[in-house]
Amino acid sequence: MTSFFYARLALSLQRRITSDNITIMFMQYVQRLRQNKVTSWLVDKVFHTFPSFAAYLLKVKKSRDALREGLQLIDKGMELPEGASRDGFIEANRTQHMNLAEYLYQYNLYQKSKAEREEFLSYVDYHALVLKLRMKCPENDHMDLLKDKEKFLRFATSIGLCHRRWLYAPESTFEEFADLVGSYDCIMKPHDTSWGIGIYKVNKQEGPQVRELYEKCVKELTVVEECIKGYHVTQAFHPASLNTVRVMTVSYNGRALLFGGMLRVGCGGTVVDNTHAGGLYAQIDINTGIIESDGIDTEGKHHLCHPESKIQFKGFPIPFWDKITALCLEAAPKVKHFFIGWDIAILENGDLEVIEANSRPDFDGLQTPLHKGMKRTLYGQLRELMGKDFTE
Repeated sequence: MTSFFYARLALSLQRRITSDNITIMFMQYVQRLRQNKVTSWLVDKVFHTFPSFAAYLLKVKKSRDALREGLQLIDKGMELPEGASRDGFIEANRTQHMNLAEYLYQYNLYQKSKAEREEFLSYVDYHALVLKLRMKCPENDHMDLLKDKEKFLRFATSIGLCHRRWLYAPESTFEEFADLVGSYDCIMKPHDTSWGIGIYKVNKQEGPQVRELYEKCVKELTVVEECIKGYHVTQAFHPASLNTVRVMTVSYNGRALLFGGMLRVGCGGTVVDNTHAGGLYAQIDINTGIIESDGIDTEGKHHLCHPESKIQFKGFPIPFWDKITALCLEAAPKVKHFFIGWDIAILENGDLEVIEANSRPDFDGLQTPLHKGMKRTLYGQLRELMGKDFTE
């Protein structure tokens, strides 16, 4: 009887949502309901009982935001490339929930046929899919573990994925902190950061300034990690940063599949390799371990070679590729999360070290370098793993 009530309530709400404007108003109403404990519980129950409904609302809201932001740029006089148009963007947003960056330089949709465009999965649809899977299969959702760097490092250390020294400043004594920063150069990371934001490096520290640094790290909830040295082959691209291999896995119910990979390298003297911090990435052919694209920056520009080291990306073989993929495929079922972006460092002696694992790895990074859609591949892997439990 209870399930029947939730079903009728969800169906009634969805039937009343007949336009985007009404959906936006409904989402605002939901936010007000969440301010009360009782009604918030009811809303969560409906969404978790009917994850497709929650995903639908997210799609409409995020797609509407992307359309508004894109049109603002176009209407302010943004110069569009030949073949692209305002109406073309509106159509891509209406049919596939694409944002302006995806329509233009990320996927070049204005140059694609209808069949080619349908192969791409938009940022909005990808995040709606993640939400639906999390709500439908909560036993396979460990996003809280992956989003918190301190929690993940503790877990990764316990199962042998992390070997470097590290500590979480708010839970460490001054003596422990002073010993770590006095023994190694260290990387300082906010415990909940992403895109490389707020990460910085400190050289070995001694003297009275260590106390000041400790208090700063405690206040800012900082994870402090020993700096490790990367393998000379991948470090040649940009020696100042620890260059890593990003591997994306899809996993469910104790099984994992390899979905994609990329090499990430720093640029401009930065200590991190994130593209949002100025780095570059290049796509790896997962069957061969050889880079198959140019390097790409955060603006979607292609680089045949690294701007500083002049090393060519395409054709570059990733060292120890089979060992890297085997590690990720073995680790993914232990974490129990649908999509994981593993950042793997190859150490100077050839050993592997997991730097971190990302709960919602940027899907666009696997569609941008070759301007090739990956939606069919992703859905195929989910069907293989989940069977009848997966619905688009």
